[in-house]
Amino acid sequence: MHAAIDVIIRRNHFHHCTRGLWLDWQAQGTRVTQNLFHDNTLPYDTNANTENLDGIGEDIFIEVSHGPTLVDNNILLSDFSLKMTTQGVAVVHNLIAGSFTAIGHGHNNGTGDIPSARYTPYHVPHRTEIDGFMSILHSDCRFYNNIFVQKPIRPGMQAIHEVMKDSEWTD
Repeated sequence: MHAAIDVIIRRNHFHHCTRGLWLDWQAQGTRVTQNLFHDNTLPYDTNANTENLDGIGEDIFIEVSHGPTLVDNNILLSDFSLKMTTQGVAVVHNLIAGSFTAIGHGHNNGTGDIPSARYTPYHVPHRTEIDGFMSILHSDCRFYNNIFVQKPIRPGMQAIHEVMKDSEWTD
């Protein structure tokens, strides 16, 4: 969902998707609350290879947004619960049974050697008018009062780990 400005995503059941919920660009004033997420991953463990590791799936992916975004009172049961390449997210009162990733730097336009910051819009609070543009600072993501559960690693996820540990993905 692009530009989820002042959107509430409440009481849904996200399951058996490669990616449960993807909030991309301009998730500002967005709230994800009281949802159930499970089995959001590649459909078959045999699909795990270096060509598709960025699409192995997770319950919630929040990308390139300036916030504020609130993720509260959800149950996240997939192997990968949360991926954040963003800023301004509060993760509060959730049951989290999978891993999570918070990217702490970089978000270029894919130019490799040439710095090319990705400037994205932010909006006047509670409106769709653009207030300005800035790059993603990857900061101000907070976790409060969550319950984290360690699940056994499935054989397919162990295979993904083995592929990743010897690849450029571990840099």
